[in-house]
Amino acid sequence: MAEHVRLWPDTSGDRIANRRHFGRMAEIQLYGTIGDPDAQLDAATVCPVIRNSTGDLTVRINSPGGYVFEGLPIYAAIKAYNAGTVTVIIDGLAASMASVIAMAGQVIIMAESALMMIHKPWDCSIGNADELRSDAARLDKMEASLVDIYAGRTGLDPDEISVMLAAETWLDATEAVAFGFADRVNATLPMAAMADLTACGFRRGPSLNLKGRTTMPQANPGAQAALAERERVTQIQSLCERHRLGGALAMTLVNRGSPLADARETILEALAQRDMATSGIGLGGAVVTFDDPNFLGKALADAMYAKMSGKPAEGAAAHFRGMSIVDMAAELVDRTGRGNSRRMTPDQILNAAAWVGSGPRGATSPGQWGGGGTYGSADITGTTGDFPDLLQGTGQRYLLDMYRNAESPLKSIARPRAAKDFRQIKTLQLSEFGTLPVVSESGEVTTGKFAERQEVYSMQTFAKQFTLTRQALINDDLGAFTDVLTIMGRAAAETEAQLLAALINANPVMSDGNSLFSSSHGNLNATGSAPSVAALDVARQAMRNQTDLDGTTYINAAPKFILSPPGYETVIEKLISIPLNPNQVDYANPFAGKLTPLVDPRLSAGFWYLFADPSFVPTMEYASRNNSDGPIMEMQNGWDVLGVAFRVHEDFGAGIVDWRGAYRQAGA
Repeated sequence: MAEHVRLWPDTSGDRIANRRHFGRMAEIQLYGTIGDPDAQLDAATVCPVIRNSTGDLTVRINSPGGYVFEGLPIYAAIKAYNAGTVTVIIDGLAASMASVIAMAGQVIIMAESALMMIHKPWDCSIGNADELRSDAARLDKMEASLVDIYAGRTGLDPDEISVMLAAETWLDATEAVAFGFADRVNATLPMAAMADLTACGFRRGPSLNLKGRTTMPQANPGAQAALAERERVTQIQSLCERHRLGGALAMTLVNRGSPLADARETILEALAQRDMATSGIGLGGAVVTFDDPNFLGKALADAMYAKMSGKPAEGAAAHFRGMSIVDMAAELVDRTGRGNSRRMTPDQILNAAAWVGSGPRGATSPGQWGGGGTYGSADITGTTGDFPDLLQGTGQRYLLDMYRNAESPLKSIARPRAAKDFRQIKTLQLSEFGTLPVVSESGEVTTGKFAERQEVYSMQTFAKQFTLTRQALINDDLGAFTDVLTIMGRAAAETEAQLLAALINANPVMSDGNSLFSSSHGNLNATGSAPSVAALDVARQAMRNQTDLDGTTYINAAPKFILSPPGYETVIEKLISIPLNPNQVDYANPFAGKLTPLVDPRLSAGFWYLFADPSFVPTMEYASRNNSDGPIMEMQNGWDVLGVAFRVHEDFGAGIVDWRGAYRQAGA
């Protein structure tokens, strides 16, 4: 016999699928839960081992069972094996799905003390009546398949097999041979260590010795209580696992002895908090799940944003808490049917996740990270099926956060406006033509005329680009990405601030031939004075006395903001916050709490200002294209570098539209 060689990973005691070669004979061990990928007992691992074996094949089983749809492919692979004789040896336990796999052997041998168990397939379901009926129908179809397999191997009548499944039948080695589930008992085979059945949910224990095909001894009350507790624990664990609620919740419910009904209610509440709070309840009461690509995309985008921003992942995003970028891409690959990420390298995962076509932009070709190709702009919510769009949408969201954190206070004194293109923006100062004249009982309504004055400005485009390398994505290094986005967001805010400050500092000439702040406009005091109650009184009166273009109708431009460079900040804070002595009229401060202070270091040091509410009497106006609030990030796969290239751009412009809502005071 050739030297024993392990061709499958050895984890020093883990219950994994091992293939061993002894000359022309191959041996596979199925020790553990069928379908467990961590133990390498899933179909994707075991089936290739079977197909690649040569010579006689021995399959050794010690398993409490597992997942039907993982076990059936393994059964089929063993059944189809034609490179030699297939011998199944049950070393300890072949229960549930493991007993089905055992039926694929041409020869089935059981250790003298081994056990076999067959039962109806079962599952834990939560849903409405239609969903539960659908699950029940699916289980009936599974059972029919299992009955055919057992009946085909044993020669028993299918109806008799169905009775045995319903009774959850346990067979020792001798009984299994008698019923045709095994061919012989090997007394020389030592019984393997029995798997712990506590969490397997079997309704009957192996201590029940079947003496006839229809007669079963009854368990004693103590055993029934133990079985009931085992079923409670199993149901709770299965429900939490199925709905991906984590082991912590299952452990809590088990340890505090929650009855199954109460546990189900708690699990439903946990599902509501995780999924329904994020997705809402759709028409007909259907709960949106990760099977919905849009819901999955939003959850992944929220999780990625939490990772970038350092904020906690909440709602559905909490399911992906702590995952790396590659892990999130793997979730997208697995859940959208693009492949099996467990068989992929990080590069392959990113490439599979980059497939464009399921998203809203309608592209149909695969994208390669670092291999060319472009991607459309994703919504900020990340509702898309393509990983590049998720990364872009999340980056856009973080970029806007950084931009808003750095926004200049000067935007508070300007009126926003949307522009469709880059042509000159013409702003009109329309006269409100005084008052409405009285109309007599038989009089005619006269037509008023507008006096108008026009100011002009236009938008410009500001942009810069950067790259995120493939290595950074694989290494889960989002720090470089967020650092650049922080810089870009601040740069966009700084660009806007400099344009607005430049307008104020420049004191531009308006269409009437006078500077924005001038004696002709009645909004300039060239006599130096630091902010004080007296200086504010003069400035406020000047603003109150501003009139419409007819020269007679007062517009009552009340000041709302006091703007200054940093040199006057402390003086202004004291001025508008300290009431002085309210009990003495001569020492009261009428401006306490009435003005909002704004400070900008870009302003010239020699002046301070008052501004009215821009929605009432605007002095400045800023425009963005299509009313986009802040910079926009776009992404394209890099060509010169292995990675992705990003560009941040903004269309922005600002101009002076009126003089009557502002006042400039020379400082002391």
